[in-house]
Amino acid sequence: MGDLSVIVDRQTGVNYLAFVGMESSSFLPLLDRDGKPLADELPVEEPET
Repeated sequence: MGDLSVIVDRQTGVNYLAFVGMESSSFLPLLDRDGKPLADELPVEEPET
């Protein structure tokens, strides 16, 4: 078991897929169809809580 989430770097806007499990974790950039990092427009706003 583990958790999957998408994390956005606020400085670059790049989206990462994060997996945290019992014995391992991974942090991978999401890519567009051209193989370039998928990025949000800057500045990245924090979600409202």
